[in-house]
Amino acid sequence: KQVKSYKSQVISLEKKLLSAEKDLDKTKNRLKTVSKRIEGKLNTKFKKGKKKLEKKLSSAKNYIKLVEEERNNYLTKTVEYKKSLNRTLNELSKANQKNRRLKEEVADMHYNLGVILTEQKRFREALREYKKVLEVKPDDAASHYNLAIIYDEYMKDSKKALEHYRTYLKIAPQDKDSQKVRKWII
Repeated sequence: KQVKSYKSQVISLEKKLLSAEKDLDKTKNRLKTVSKRIEGKLNTKFKKGKKKLEKKLSSAKNYIKLVEEERNNYLTKTVEYKKSLNRTLNELSKANQKNRRLKEEVADMHYNLGVILTEQKRFREALREYKKVLEVKPDDAASHYNLAIIYDEYMKDSKKALEHYRTYLKIAPQDKDSQKVRKWII
């Protein structure tokens, strides 16, 4: 009786085991299905995310390429502008040299005209010409000397004569007429 009872318990347990195994198989199948769905969703999300990242990466690469092209254009333009600036500075330097030479030539013409006017005893006009020389060449010793002589001997303005004699001596202390001028000042 007891053996029958154990047998019936064993049969009952076997049925339960079989039922549990079926349930386990169903659960495994459900897990596989759910796992496949989750895996599919994750793959889909991964692929979408990957595509978005690839688009952003491609866009970033294009942007970097545009920035590099723009930088290269600016570098090229900068080199061109620098060359142009150097040419302009060179031309300006030449123009300044030419302008200086022309001013000196004009100053020489005014000086020569002052000498001619002095010889013609047109002293006021001669003064004006020597002053024009000093506008361009303020350290022109000869103009200061000639102005001093005209102020001293012809205009009788010893104050202005003294001013120009002193300037003459500062500029040309060893000139041939410097000794004579020193005596006049004393």
